[in-house]
Order: sequence, then C-alpha cells, then structure tokens
Amino acid sequence: MADVSGVGGEDALAFCRRAPQEYGVVAVPVSAFCVTTEHSASLVRLAYCKLPETISAGLNKLSALAAGPAKTP
Repeated sequence: MADVSGVGGEDALAFCRRAPQEYGVVAVPVSAFCVTTEHSASLVRLAYCKLPETISAGLNKLSALAAGPAKTP
C-alpha cells in the first residue's frame, strides 16, 4: 500500500483515475475494500503481478512523484 496524500493534494480515487494515463501504473483505492473511508481515503493498493522489467519501469515512473510535479517551460 501507498499513501498518496502528498501527490497533488488529491484523494486515492482521483490518483487511481489518472495514474494509468500519467504513469502507466494501475492502483486500486483501498477505500474500495472498506465500509468507511475515514482512514483509507488517501491509500492505494498496488499489485506486483508483472515481469520484473515491467515492475522496474513502473517504479521509475512513480519515483518521479518524489521529485514533485513536472515543470513546464
């Protein structure tokens, strides 16, 4: 699981909707498995059922999040 609260100020559902397009990574909001979202609104679940090379590429794309938003000229 990962907490995406520091990524663009959005909740997990919004992050999961844009992650495939922007990062080529699919995540599931943890709130989909909960009765209430009180403690899970910013948590996402990631699965690693791909080839190691595919996982490595996805991790590289997600690591860009740590650097902050891309700057446009």
